[in-house]
Amino acid sequence: MPLLTTVIGSYPKPDNLKMPDWFKMPHNDYAPTMYTEFCEKMSAKELEDKVQLALKQVIDEQIEDGIDVITDGEIRRDNYIYHLCRNVDGFDMDDLILKPFRNGALTARLPRITGKVDSKGTEDWAAKEWKIAQDMSHVPVKYTIPGPMTIMGTTHNEYYSDAKELSDDLVKVVNKQITGLVKAGCRQIQLDEPVMVRSPDVAMDYGIDHASKCFEGEIGRASCRERV
Repeated sequence: MPLLTTVIGSYPKPDNLKMPDWFKMPHNDYAPTMYTEFCEKMSAKELEDKVQLALKQVIDEQIEDGIDVITDGEIRRDNYIYHLCRNVDGFDMDDLILKPFRNGALTARLPRITGKVDSKGTEDWAAKEWKIAQDMSHVPVKYTIPGPMTIMGTTHNEYYSDAKELSDDLVKVVNKQITGLVKAGCRQIQLDEPVMVRSPDVAMDYGIDHASKCFEGEIGRASCRERV
């Protein structure tokens, strides 16, 4: 059987989509509020039309390049972590805090965790996004989602006294979206946990176990991978 090709997840945004992008500027100059301000300049329909136009370009390019399992390029995200945070209760995406993170490698304005982390309502928003992308492609589309340690490592916790409890709540949020993806028909799912290699003690304590729990439930039909 030939080795299948894929991409990590994120993909350069086409020039016609002027969305603020974490990867296109120094991290200490970027703030999640820039994305909010960008979205507020147009109607939800106009924004979605722009996103889907860029999404089609990115999908077509990957297919033309011969990629076997493509992604949506994370086109609708300013940052692969904050996109999830915006869809979850407990995160303050407006009143940010400037602090070093990733073992002091970077300094940036980070969202604050100010309440219990929980899913907003019952919508499987990840499944909805995946379906839009898959309908544009004749090859499988992989969906990428950040894991608990990486979310924790790129935000500022002010609510939980126990980091493991915060991670456990994040597991529930991520698992809900992964379950929704599988039910919608997604068969290629990737959990992004690069922060795990920066904190091996935490990974050994509960990080690896919590990453596995993100895939618990009726998801045996999917091909699930973890990127560290």
